[in-house]
Amino acid sequence: MCAAVAGSANLVLIVNLHSFEHLEEVLIRIAANFPTVTVTERRLVLRQVKIYGRLVDAEGRSVGIVPPDPWAVPTGSKVDGDET
Repeated sequence: MCAAVAGSANLVLIVNLHSFEHLEEVLIRIAANFPTVTVTERRLVLRQVKIYGRLVDAEGRSVGIVPPDPWAVPTGSKVDGDET
């Protein structure tokens, strides 16, 4: 995922890798293809339980999906004109 942000770092890049060793390859490719880009910060999440609408089991393995609906009204939210 790629997102624009406000601040001195104006771009966030989120990648999912099979192993930590692949991170170095990603950074090398960014430096080679975009020499004016500076990586200012890196964060590592060792165990990401939920991602991209996937249903996961106790081991964190994908067992199904729930397609996200960005236009759906969240459960418990009020809609304009809703008096409840």
